[in-house]
Amino acid sequence: MKKTNTGVSTEAIDLFQGELGFELPSGYRKFLLQYNGGKFDAIFTCDVGEVMVDYMFGIGLQPNLDLRYWLKEFESDIIENSLIIGADPGSGFFLLIVDFKDAGVYYYDQSYSFSTSNDDENTYLIDRDVSAFLSRLC
Repeated sequence: MKKTNTGVSTEAIDLFQGELGFELPSGYRKFLLQYNGGKFDAIFTCDVGEVMVDYMFGIGLQPNLDLRYWLKEFESDIIENSLIIGADPGSGFFLLIVDFKDAGVYYYDQSYSFSTSNDDENTYLIDRDVSAFLSRLC
């Protein structure tokens, strides 16, 4: 099932990027322009197993669905130049990292659902190509 939001404006994305202090990948900008998040049912595989996308966050939405809300909620927990962009049906998140060396979409197992997760390792690569990850959603 897919239920998307109304796309957001270029100006809103530019303003958000200014607040972030880094640029979002072009594929993710296109996703926000077209969908601005929404409910998705997709399964991805990472190093430790399968994870399901439930919701992708957007700009200017109700707090629990808004990118700004999750950035503020986890800013001290996630690495620099990264952004929580979605959630699974439980308590895990999808993390976009834009740092060149580690760029990609990751599963952030902040509640340690996987037996291998701990304080030092709870982030698992799903796809280095943000556009490829998003194309599997839509």
